[in-house]
Amino acid sequence: MVARDRPGDDGSVRQGWAYAMAKLAHSAMGSAPADKGTMTTGWIALLAALAAGCSKGTVRSEQGSAAPTSQTPQKVADERQIRSLQSEWMQAWVEQDRSTIERILAPEYQLIVSSMPDRPVTREQWIGMLPRYTAEGFEYEKMSVRIFGDTAVVSSLLTPKNAKVDRVDRSFTFFITDVWRKRDGRWQVVGRYSSLPEQRTASAQALHRR
Repeated sequence: MVARDRPGDDGSVRQGWAYAMAKLAHSAMGSAPADKGTMTTGWIALLAALAAGCSKGTVRSEQGSAAPTSQTPQKVADERQIRSLQSEWMQAWVEQDRSTIERILAPEYQLIVSSMPDRPVTREQWIGMLPRYTAEGFEYEKMSVRIFGDTAVVSSLLTPKNAKVDRVDRSFTFFITDVWRKRDGRWQVVGRYSSLPEQRTASAQALHRR
C-alpha cells in the first residue's frame, strides 16, 4: 500500500524559486540578470529568505496536506500514528493478517456501506469474511485527519486493487470516513463509513466558493 506523498522543500527548491522571482523583479525594473552568476547577493538573500518564510506556517504531513504549526506535539504524534494505522490496517487486509486486524479493530467496530446503512457489518462479520474478501493492493488519496481529544475522524479516497468479495469485483474508488478512539494510549478504529464519491457537480463546486 502506498499513499501519495509530496516532497518537502529543500535548499535547492528555495534557491531556484528565489532566482526565478529575482529575474521577474529585475525585468519589472527594466533589467534582467544574464545568469545566476550575475545575480546580486542582496537579491538572493532577500528572496531566499522570503521563500523560506513561506513554509514556516505549515507542517507537511505524509499525505501532502498541511497541518497548522499551532497543533500540539501530541496532536502531531497522534495524526502520524493514525495515518500509519490506516495503511497498516489495509495492508493487513491484503496480506490476510488476521492478528493485526484484530489489534486495530475495536470490539464495537462496524462497517456501514451507503447502499445498506441500516445493515452494519460487525467486527466479527468483517474478520470472518477475510478468506472471501481479498485484494492485491490499495491506495489512499486526499486523506484528512481531524483529532478531537481521544477521538479522530479520517476522510479519504480509497481504491483497492483487484479486490473481490465472493469472486465479485469490488475494485472501485470509495469515499471513506473512519472513526478512531484512543483507549489506554492506543488508537483503534470503531467505525468505517463507505460510499461512492460525489461527482463534481455545479452544486458541489458551489459549496467551495468563497
